[in-house]
Amino acid sequence: MFEKMIKYLRVFNTLIVALFLLIILFVIIKYGDKIMANIIYSTDDLYATNYEDDIIVGEKLEQAKKDSLILQGLSYDAPQSIRNSTNKLVVISALTYEQARKVEETAGSAGDISFNFSIYNCLNIVFLDKDYKVIRRLLNKKGFISDYEIPSNHSRDDKPDTTVKLITYLIGFEDSNKDGVLNVSDHKDLYISDLSGGNLTKVTRNIDLVRYEFQNNYSKIFITYKDRSSEREEYKKEKYAIYTIATGKLQKLNELEKELAEIEKMLIN
Repeated sequence: MFEKMIKYLRVFNTLIVALFLLIILFVIIKYGDKIMANIIYSTDDLYATNYEDDIIVGEKLEQAKKDSLILQGLSYDAPQSIRNSTNKLVVISALTYEQARKVEETAGSAGDISFNFSIYNCLNIVFLDKDYKVIRRLLNKKGFISDYEIPSNHSRDDKPDTTVKLITYLIGFEDSNKDGVLNVSDHKDLYISDLSGGNLTKVTRNIDLVRYEFQNNYSKIFITYKDRSSEREEYKKEKYAIYTIATGKLQKLNELEKELAEIEKMLIN
């Protein structure tokens, strides 16, 4: 009798475990996407909390001005050497205060300024000569610099590459999604300057840059882009253009796009 009870208990426990596993499997199949979305959302929210990578503009900034409040100060990196040049650059970022400060509290104070070694929310770049004297600032109005790059030929020696004479930037000036901040979600365009931050030139207009690559000893930039429109991102086709630095002309490569479209037809038919 006792052995039968033990046997029944084992069978019962096995059924309970199996039922529990089936319930878990059902929940994963039916609600897995929502669970993962909540996890990703929580992670993004945590990142946004820990790393303020926005430059405040719009109504929030205007209201702060009326209330004599300062929402952001400056932080900056230590000067960085510029390859192929004796110049240096200092990345200037916006530091968002946990609590807004009164204007009079910051007057004449250097407390707003600190080293932060980041480019999360870069709003400007200051160029210095070899003696650390200011050459110029890159921008003369508020913008968001999401990326900058000094081209390199990846040579193993330390010899200057005289073909590299420029720096590239991705810069946005407009709060295109009207969320009250300038950040990576807003429209950005490709710009170039010389190695001292001068001759800042806009390369792309009204297109969404996917990637770019230097060609012909840094004399041309091959650009992959998508049209800037309200169409769903996955439906947009990648397109191509070539920018000639000497002439400042951007030429869209329509023939290449047509050829690739024909090859795609061969794939799907």
